[in-house]
Amino acid sequence: MEDWEEPDLGESLDGTEGATQQTVELFHGMELADIEAWLRIGLEQFLFEGVGAWSFPGAEAEFARWETPAEALQVFYKRLQAERKAKFRLAVANVMASLDSFPENIPIFEHLLEIAVAVGAYEILRVLPGKIGNGFFGQDLDDTGKRKLFAAALLVTARLSTPRVEAKACLEALIDSRPFRETGFAYAGIALISLCRADPDGWMLHLNRLRGPLHLMFRKYRTNEAAKRRLGRDVLDAVGLQRIADSLLDLVCFEPGFPVEDTDDWLLHALVVGDDPPLILVEDNDEALRIRRPNQESGGFFSFILLENISYRGVHTLSMLRMRSLIHCEEVCDSTVQAQFTTMICNAEVVLSSGRETSDGTTVPGTREKSGVGGSTMRGIAQAFGLPGAMESCHVK
Repeated sequence: MEDWEEPDLGESLDGTEGATQQTVELFHGMELADIEAWLRIGLEQFLFEGVGAWSFPGAEAEFARWETPAEALQVFYKRLQAERKAKFRLAVANVMASLDSFPENIPIFEHLLEIAVAVGAYEILRVLPGKIGNGFFGQDLDDTGKRKLFAAALLVTARLSTPRVEAKACLEALIDSRPFRETGFAYAGIALISLCRADPDGWMLHLNRLRGPLHLMFRKYRTNEAAKRRLGRDVLDAVGLQRIADSLLDLVCFEPGFPVEDTDDWLLHALVVGDDPPLILVEDNDEALRIRRPNQESGGFFSFILLENISYRGVHTLSMLRMRSLIHCEEVCDSTVQAQFTTMICNAEVVLSSGRETSDGTTVPGTREKSGVGGSTMRGIAQAFGLPGAMESCHVK
């Protein structure tokens, strides 16, 4: 067998290098149940009967070139038409769902996980939770075997965890499982990032859920500051600047006498501390906290937090950030930034003053009070950021 090389999936796979028309048309006319049987029987023959490439009739040429079924199926899958791709992904999920949780089936389960990643079969996310707990993870495996199996399931779920309800449910099931605890929460960081990708709007809930496990992981595995900063940047990349801004002051700051494991100091440090932090905090006249990327000092997108109605925790977090000199004070005079603030203030005023139509067809005028943002606050923001023209153009009284 020739030396194995990683297939370049960016190239067009048009039937060259040993692919045959028979391979391309293999699933033509096959029902879903036929594809499931082809995959299940093929894996059993490949793993337990030593049949090799002949385990998968019609695709022998492809399987002869690669060392594992996942590698061969990854290339084979790229040649299928869209309808057959969807059938094949569903077949992978259905075979996993029908697999009895016996020790002898663990190799098949592991190969199905590899195949799911290779072909992007996110459909397995709806069936994987059923294999956790009393499923394959409940087998009488040694610690190494359990850790390997759990790690494989979590990493596969992480790879497939684009924003989907199924991904969130699957990750939560993995986090609640015994192997997650028995590994010493070694995968708490991966779990956090994966949950943030699957459900970015709920990122603070995920952080609250994993706060304790994260600190136990940091302590047991002596996680250094560089690794924590990478984890914090990954959180930012997963949820975006606006969501971070919306909840920044809800993070729990450390204070004397408060257990460090109950705080989010590691994340605050990762985001705003150091010579090259991913975020810069700027406060002007106690009215608003502006949050921007370091390379966006002159214009570009930024977010801000109104300081008028922040929570008790927000007040404490803000005061701790001030005490640590993590908030900068600088003037904003760039015309692009002024224009952006003008637009933001104008949009807010439109919302405040526009009416709404009731069920009986009458119109109720809008009021400032209903928005929770008064004209004095908007005026203060404009003054704080040096934008008197914004107030004039919006006619805020």
